[in-house]
Amino acid sequence: MKNILVPTDFSAESINAVEYAADMASSLNLSLNLVHIYQPPTSAYAELPMPPVEMEKSLDELEAHLEQLHLSMEKRTAGKVPVKMELRVGNIRTEILDIAKETEPMIVVMGSHGAGKMERLLLGSHTLWASKHLPCPLIIVPGGVKFEKIARIGLAWNYRPLKDMAPLNKIRDLVKAFDAELHVICIMKNSSDRLSDKLLTEANRFQEEFSEMKTHYSFIVDKEVSRSILEFSEKQNLDMMIVIPSKHDLIGTMIHHSESKQMALHSKWPLLSIHE
Repeated sequence: MKNILVPTDFSAESINAVEYAADMASSLNLSLNLVHIYQPPTSAYAELPMPPVEMEKSLDELEAHLEQLHLSMEKRTAGKVPVKMELRVGNIRTEILDIAKETEPMIVVMGSHGAGKMERLLLGSHTLWASKHLPCPLIIVPGGVKFEKIARIGLAWNYRPLKDMAPLNKIRDLVKAFDAELHVICIMKNSSDRLSDKLLTEANRFQEEFSEMKTHYSFIVDKEVSRSILEFSEKQNLDMMIVIPSKHDLIGTMIHHSESKQMALHSKWPLLSIHE
């Protein structure tokens, strides 16, 4: 059975992401894999490791929290979703990457805010790292957003050629799994790009890949990418937005936008990142 991997730091936003993932797993008939990664603190001066007795106590407390969360999700899904849990010690980035490679989840789900180390993973440049290095789709769930039927999914695209078809294949599989409509949003900074050979070539490529699904295409000319996507998503009442990060990527633009726009963006819908 395919699974959803959910790293958690037990913060309110992280627990919300776990609940979102559990409800999604129930809807898609997937298993749920909960993981907490404990990165031992070190001395600010000598970088001395934590004494073994203190570490053991910390691990016992964390395992108790994880077990409680495990039981809570089993109850939430009425025992219909197989729930596993794992406590690991090590570098947060390294451990999440290793677990993703080992378990090959269909999706990784994380909250958009968190405490301590996890917060730095989930925000800013660390989100870019996760979206580019995890070998599977990553869903970033805004605080307070609950899982509901995913009926309308957006795909933000800047008509750049993709290196291979893997991202489109993953997008197609996910949209089919949700039995959703796909709304492809092509963002152009200049109106002259609308008829460019590159745009037409890539548009035809997209149409061929998604020909078996109910797909809609919209072309927007606006230099303010984040604003365009936000307005379009609200107008079309989308349930999720997909981005394919690159060096000059969209997810970075969205996350590093002005504070008011960032808050508005994160209050509406989950962001699904699929790297090339």
